[in-house]
Amino acid sequence: MKSTELSDSLRNRYIGEVKFLRAYAYTRLMMSYGSKQANLGLVINYHPLLPNEIGKVSRSNYADTWNFIINDLKYGEAHLPGKE
Repeated sequence: MKSTELSDSLRNRYIGEVKFLRAYAYTRLMMSYGSKQANLGLVINYHPLLPNEIGKVSRSNYADTWNFIINDLKYGEAHLPGKE
């Protein structure tokens, strides 16, 4: 099945599942490597890195990283089915 054959609701559900998993992983990383005192968050990638970008992307600040995580969770909440 090609991705163009998916319904919008199923496509959004799959994206919601992936964003939830990413939010979970980023939360675990923030608990280990984030620092509120030093205002250090994580590297946030919105697209795959090109070979010349590897090692040159800087860390986001603490608040931006948490906002990124929260936005992923909100997307998942809006597009994932509820418990029946």
